Amino acid sequence: MALTDSTILEADQEKCLDQALTVVRQESFEMKRNLDKNQYVEAFKHASTMLAELRTSVLAPKFYYRLCKLASFG
Repeated sequence: MALTDSTILEADQEKCLDQALTVVRQESFEMKRNLDKNQYVEAFKHASTMLAELRTSVLAPKFYYRLCKLASFG
């Protein structure tokens, strides 16, 4: 099976999705941990980083939708 441009693009999108999801999950965990410790400034820093990752323009709409769904439902 020959690789087409769309297959390569899809593989790149999957990789970007995995990287973004890793950052979102990590920052979400740290944010919750800081909130539990009443460290609100640190929690807001993690929330800001998480939201910046969700604001990506790299992902195609299909993959961005998957990122949002996976981020909200874990």
